[in-house]
Amino acid sequence: MPDSEYERGVQDQRLHGHDEHFIKLNGSQAKVAEELGELKKVIGNLRMDFQRLSDAVESNQKTVSTTAMAVEAERKSTAEAVETQRTTLRDSAERRWSPLSRMAVIVSIAAGLAGLIAWVISLRG
Repeated sequence: MPDSEYERGVQDQRLHGHDEHFIKLNGSQAKVAEELGELKKVIGNLRMDFQRLSDAVESNQKTVSTTAMAVEAERKSTAEAVETQRTTLRDSAERRWSPLSRMAVIVSIAAGLAGLIAWVISLRG
């Protein structure tokens, strides 16, 4: 216990300073707790935004992949159609006459010549 009133005043002043210090600390801690709460909210929102962004990227990658596969399938289909058309045109241009069609043409020409000769003979005779 302080012996003199001076020492008691010094001690009271010191205690008063400690009280003010504790009040400031408590206020600071409350402010820190409030800011931490706000920071938690912000971090939670950032996590949600990140998840949405990740989902959007994944969806876009699936869309790009699906579109690329569709384009590749269409390209192959178009290439096959073009090749089929080229083959058909080449075959029709290079097609040879069948033996039956050759025989029919020869018989038609022979019959036409025979008719022409018969007509010429009938005119002279």
